[in-house]
This record gives sequence, C-alpha cells and structure tokens, in this order.
Amino acid sequence: CTSLVRVLSDRSSISWIGNSAFEGCTNFLSFSFLSLVKSIGDYAFKNCSSYVNEMDFTNATETGIGCLEGCTGVTKLTVSHIGQRKIAGAKSIAFLYGYEELSVEKINLYDLKELGMNLKYITLTNNEEEELISSGAFMGLMSLYEIKLPTSVKIIGENAFYGCSKLHKVENALGVERIESSAFESCSNLGIIELSRITSIQDYAFAKTAQVDSLRIYAPLSLD
Repeated sequence: CTSLVRVLSDRSSISWIGNSAFEGCTNFLSFSFLSLVKSIGDYAFKNCSSYVNEMDFTNATETGIGCLEGCTGVTKLTVSHIGQRKIAGAKSIAFLYGYEELSVEKINLYDLKELGMNLKYITLTNNEEEELISSGAFMGLMSLYEIKLPTSVKIIGENAFYGCSKLHKVENALGVERIESSAFESCSNLGIIELSRITSIQDYAFAKTAQVDSLRIYAPLSLD
C-alpha cells in the first residue's frame, strides 16, 4: 500500500484498526478522526515513516505492540492506554515501538537509540484517574522534550524517565507526592517541573540533571 496517502472516514464509522492494518504504507500521511478509534492493533502503523501528524489515541482502550514501530515522522503523541491496561502499571512507551519488555534496571541506553525517534511531545489523557507513572514507563526516550501528565498522578515510579536526555518540561506535576529513585536520572536538559504536594524524593531522583533552572518545590507544612 505504498501509494496510500490518507484515510477519510465518517466520524462514527471506524472504532477498531486491526493488526498490521497499515504496515508498510510508507507514504501514509493522515487518518481523520483517529482520536475516536477505541482499539489499535499490533503493528497497525508499522513503518508509516511519512506520517507526520499527531498520533492521537485519546479514546483507544487497547494499543498493540509495535503499533508505532518505524513511525519516525511522528513528533507528538496523545495516549491514555498502553497495551490493554492503563498507562500506570502497564507497558512502557517502548511497547508501542515493538519492545516486549524492558527491565527497570539501568540498561545500555544505546540499545534504545531508535526508540520513538523524533517523538518530542507526549500528552497522557488517562481517563481513569490513575495515580502512578509506572517504573521505566518512558525510560530511554531520548527525543522526548515535553510531557503533560494527568492531574491525577501522585507517584512517579523508579526510572520512569531515566535517560530522557532532552526532556525539558514536565507539566501537571503539582499533585505529585512521591518521586521514586532515579525517576529523572540523566535527564540532563530538565528545566521546568513544579511540585506543590511532594512528601518524598528518593535516592538519585534528579541525579545528573544539572540544567534544571526552574525546579519549584512547595513542600507541605508539617505541624509535627
């Protein structure tokens, strides 16, 4: 399907995109009403390298493994679920790029050099009020520049953003209460994150983030 350029659909006509549905459509540019689709199959958009619009999975309750593998033109992603479960406690972002499992232990980031190439902006819509960004959720996503968290998030897990060397801004972190070990380690470009309810920052949470220029912490007042 190398000649397919775009899909124009009625607002209510497509709710499911199957496995490898557009795999190899290297000239595919756009899909109208993608944000309304509820299920994205495995490798659905694999190697759609010309797709430069936002991948908007706002209403997708299932996103298959490798559905964005090879989508090197995508710079912006909106997502509420990874795999068949909620973003918190579910698969890491690497699942969408074809990595079945990633250990939360520190790994050789060179092995992830092609993870989410050019993906700079992520918005987590998380419609089910999850409170956790899971361990290793965005580990090694070196192109990530800005992420917008759901306002419900209270915990940022171990190694959640480890090695996101271009990450500069974290939005909607005001409700975060705990940042676990190495959550932002080696985020050397981190510049803006505001915390107003923080009660615990664990070991190495911000290690090697020398560029932080607007780390505002408003710690709760203790009356003990």
